[in-house]
Amino acid sequence: MTRQMLTKASWVAVLCTGVVLGTQSRVRAQGGEYLTQALGRAVTATQDLQNGTSLGLESGGKPAVMGGWMDQGESVSIRRDLEVGVRYVFIAGGDDDAIDVDLEILDASGNRLVHDTATDSIAIVEFRPYSTEPYEIRTTLYRSNGPSVVVCAVMQDGGYTIPLHDFEAATAKLIVSATESRVDRLVHQPNQWSFYGVIVRGGEVATIRNVRLGEGPRNVLAVGDTDVEDIDLCVTDAYDNVLARDEHADAFPHVRWGASNRAHTVYLKNASTNDVPTLVLIGMYSDDRPVINYSRPFVETANR
Repeated sequence: MTRQMLTKASWVAVLCTGVVLGTQSRVRAQGGEYLTQALGRAVTATQDLQNGTSLGLESGGKPAVMGGWMDQGESVSIRRDLEVGVRYVFIAGGDDDAIDVDLEILDASGNRLVHDTATDSIAIVEFRPYSTEPYEIRTTLYRSNGPSVVVCAVMQDGGYTIPLHDFEAATAKLIVSATESRVDRLVHQPNQWSFYGVIVRGGEVATIRNVRLGEGPRNVLAVGDTDVEDIDLCVTDAYDNVLARDEHADAFPHVRWGASNRAHTVYLKNASTNDVPTLVLIGMYSDDRPVINYSRPFVETANR
């Protein structure tokens, strides 16, 4: 399959015919079909909320979308600095196997400030902070028919409006890139997202810290919407030592390294020459190809 932007029709065809997913079991599958189901629910809700309001997806290099595999009863929490007086809306949606997805915002003391715990596969909460400080955004898959992909989106007043077709195009490209890169599943680790969406202008860097992907071969792939020209990726350890990087002049970076159980940092740069706000999706995958020595990380940068 050529590395190009897919039309909506061909995107749906890839998912429905199983070209991407093949015959692997559901949990070991690359996850494209389930990611599109969850992402579709969350993104459709953001589109509805954008109409006639000043709300848009959060930008400035902060993840606007996060997602990954979850088991029934599992929660994933992140801490995010939120500004006093700014209106935020958080949206979480699951794939077709998710029955009840819950969403909560907690302060530094663990007090629950707002929540949506209704029995539904999508949860939406609105929050206007009373002070500028870190808050916890907790997403829970309360009930499901099995392991499910869940996606959480962050909106705020004055954020960017991203058309639905940009999400469709970028998601299709991520699925194709994951398939061609011989990865087979999004990483599933406790309290850890493995899928991110960021909005970055040309020259801007997005940083994802405290990424814990478990031990073994790990891959990070990134793709952009139709406006992106060049994307760079770099992964470092807790001491900022470079473990892997891809700075080739293309829009499909892929890095692979032997991960430890310690925290990593992922840096993504929109190296495009234009200044257009661009949607970039990041997937973190494992694979079954052997690593000779786990005690010392290896660097393997994919050449395009």
